[in-house]
Amino acid sequence: MPGNFLTNDMSKILKTTAFAVTATYDGTVVTGIFDDEDTEVAMGDGTIRIAHQCQFSGRTEDFDGIAENDILVIAGVTYNIRAWMDDGTGSIDIEMEKD
Repeated sequence: MPGNFLTNDMSKILKTTAFAVTATYDGTVVTGIFDDEDTEVAMGDGTIRIAHQCQFSGRTEDFDGIAENDILVIAGVTYNIRAWMDDGTGSIDIEMEKD
């Protein structure tokens, strides 16, 4: 369980007046940081490829029971959840792709 300081910090970081956006997950409105951009990926043969990466970072408690192919809707756009990482501190990073 994360310390109270992290819970308090998360509530400040995830304000929509600052960095966060609202999204809908499993019928519930959640807040998080949405990152939808291209990134460089090393291909192993010395070349670099540009790949599109969609990520949503939020509170772990908002994504109880998360599963692959769950839906997250952000600004009217539907995203399929592909992978996620919960580091045990109360924060979760979710990798997605557009439906």
